[in-house]
Amino acid sequence: MQRADNVKTEVWVTGTVTSFSADKGYGFVANAGGEELFVDPQAHQNDGASILAIGDRVRFVITEGPNGRCVSSARAY
Repeated sequence: MQRADNVKTEVWVTGTVTSFSADKGYGFVANAGGEELFVDPQAHQNDGASILAIGDRVRFVITEGPNGRCVSSARAY
């Protein structure tokens, strides 16, 4: 079986929510290396809940956005 060249694989990493504004719907997470990454309102997917809290452990995908590296998906676990 051949693999299609145009298939993208998402790499999920873990980290911790360092700040999050429920009112604004965005915040920051730190990966294992300590890099803080922006989480936009569309990025968090917490099984129907749209709020992350400081200290939550999350799994997320890092993507390259217009302003640098950011979180494209985030799920609390």
